[in-house]
Amino acid sequence: MNGTPRALNRVLIFLFGLVLLALGALLVLLAAVPAVASWWHSWAPPAAESAGTVFMGSRVPGTTVSWLWLLLTVAAVVVILLMVWWVAQQGKGRSDLVAATGPDGGAGPAGSSPPARRGAA
Repeated sequence: MNGTPRALNRVLIFLFGLVLLALGALLVLLAAVPAVASWWHSWAPPAAESAGTVFMGSRVPGTTVSWLWLLLTVAAVVVILLMVWWVAQQGKGRSDLVAATGPDGGAGPAGSSPPARRGAA
């Protein structure tokens, strides 16, 4: 048994799939149901305007850039670094053996690597 967090992986994949399913269902409803499309047309402009107001009110002094964009950029970099760290931890530093084959070119006995031959010429 390895030390991968299988339950956490499955929960995260389930949540990601659920979000994608909800987004897809919304897109289908927007395209197929006129009532949903009219709701979207009444809801989206005020939401975009209020988001724009928040970003306009949080500018870095002397620039036209909002500090919220800088915060989102830093958060994205932190998430990327955490993902790289997590992937690096999965191997636990074992990088000396990429693949092992038996003498006949197949897998080693019982899934293990064959013993190394030293000094074979």
